[in-house]
Amino acid sequence: MAESTNQGDGRSGRAVRLVLAAVIVVVLIAVAVDNREEVEIGYVVDQTSAPLWIVLVVAGVAGVLIGWLVKHRPRHER
Repeated sequence: MAESTNQGDGRSGRAVRLVLAAVIVVVLIAVAVDNREEVEIGYVVDQTSAPLWIVLVVAGVAGVLIGWLVKHRPRHER
């Protein structure tokens, strides 16, 4: 007798990830719009100022890029 498994084709998981990503983007935009004042950004050797919303957007984009790079790292075969 064949066993019936309840394995989907991944569509529901993908939909959940897309909805979660959309919520995160909306929250990031709402926080960025609400925080428009200038902030000081310190580096190891220098310091500058920029609007907080730009800092937040750059940090969000950097996080997405790092996540994508970690997920899509090359596989080394022996």
